[in-house]
Amino acid sequence: TGQSLAWIKLQSTETTADGKKKMHIQGIVTRADIVNTEGQVYPLSVWQSNMPKMNELATQGKFIGKLEHPDRELGLQDAAILFTKFWMQGSDVWADATVIPTFPDGQNLQAMIESGVAVDFSSRGYGSMKQQDFRGTPRQVGQDDFTCVAFYAVWHGASTGSGVNSVQYQ
Repeated sequence: TGQSLAWIKLQSTETTADGKKKMHIQGIVTRADIVNTEGQVYPLSVWQSNMPKMNELATQGKFIGKLEHPDRELGLQDAAILFTKFWMQGSDVWADATVIPTFPDGQNLQAMIESGVAVDFSSRGYGSMKQQDFRGTPRQVGQDDFTCVAFYAVWHGASTGSGVNSVQYQ
């Protein structure tokens, strides 16, 4: 456990007004029904119930991510990722996103991905956890009141197998 299965492939490119290329990424942002590296489990039903709100915010341009877990929430100041779409594929939560070329976070994220760094994701949200049996072992299980508000690009995500697996430039 704890091993990343992330991989990267060219996805699309887009040239901005200043001649720079925007990086579009796609990947698994989290996985349902697994024990993560924190010993927690988020059931499939929790992620399925979050899909409509996550996609609503993504459509409005309001589902952003950051590079690593911030020490404090700074709103737009340290945004590095703009998520544009979420979907379920089995028990995996997938996302399309654009790396925002902000300085330094977005530019650092893009440079790391281009250099082959295996970037994982970590969710940020709020809701209750309850000690429950999961496959014969007591675990902290996320409850139906969990609301996901962000995903961060991190070095080691809690969900084994999360990460960027497709990259395009536009």
